[in-house]
Amino acid sequence: TARKNNIPIVYCNDSHVPSDRELKIWGAHAMKDTEGSEIIDELKPHGGDRIVLKNSYSAFYNTELKNILDSLYNGQGVETIIFTGIHTDICVKHSAYDAFLSGYDIIIAEDGIASPTIRKHRHGLDYMKSNYLVQVKSIKKILDDLRVLNPSKVAIKRRKK
Repeated sequence: TARKNNIPIVYCNDSHVPSDRELKIWGAHAMKDTEGSEIIDELKPHGGDRIVLKNSYSAFYNTELKNILDSLYNGQGVETIIFTGIHTDICVKHSAYDAFLSGYDIIIAEDGIASPTIRKHRHGLDYMKSNYLVQVKSIKKILDDLRVLNPSKVAIKRRKK
């Protein structure tokens, strides 16, 4: 539905090297150029989708993500980011924090994110709602919003400069 409405999709994918700081906590995972850092077949990018390789909790930290988002729509950028992904309480939370500080509106696809436990998932969602002004919506609600795009119901709008 996003692609049908010309809404850009950006994949932010873990890709670590041995010197990455978080490996001291989590151990080796998603190491660059290994199967563990690949996007699974069911979610493979299509032509025009962008991929950002990240090596920390936040998809914004030390990556080109903000530049990509600001360059979209002929340089007008985006106002709203819809987040999906894993580790609600870590990667999604830290990425949402940086998105919030950067001035983006944030929608979290509640059933499109996960954590190892329900408690951590709920904690991450509650924290983001309380501190980053995120909207939490079901994937169905997000898709319904995208299907009825009109000037008053755009899910991702061009950033006003």
